[in-house]
Amino acid sequence: MEYTKEQIDKIYEQVLRKEITICEMCDEIFDYVPRKILCDKCRVDPEYRAKERQRDEVKKKKREYMREYYQRPEVKARVSEYRQRPEVKEQQREYRQRPEVKERKRKYKQNPEYKAKEREYYQRPEVKERQREYEQRPEVKERRREYSRRKREERKNATG
Repeated sequence: MEYTKEQIDKIYEQVLRKEITICEMCDEIFDYVPRKILCDKCRVDPEYRAKERQRDEVKKKKREYMREYYQRPEVKARVSEYRQRPEVKEQQREYRQRPEVKERKRKYKQNPEYKAKEREYYQRPEVKERQREYEQRPEVKERRREYSRRKREERKNATG
């Protein structure tokens, strides 16, 4: 369909005022809906579906990249520094105290997959080695002794 200069200007004005939208695939004109860029006909089009799948693949690649990005030492240091700020720590504390967050975390930890993953993690040699090193620290040993002393005294006082 051919449009005159006046009609094109009128359509352009309506697009700018967000009254109508032009389909990106077939140039059909339809009523404006936020973030809707394709007409109903094109949304069910196999070509559009292929683009959607492609978008999912792009998102997957981006997730993988971000996972690698956050493993970099300089990024880890920057994130760690941010999380050490008092105001950020306070926000995190408040968030963790919400009942719905506590409930979600409790349910997640009851999940068999989570438990299996945790068991597997603690069986790794490097994790066991780290735990051994931690247990050998003098301040940790002292803390454990103090705890044991307190428990013995409590039991002694309770039995009378």
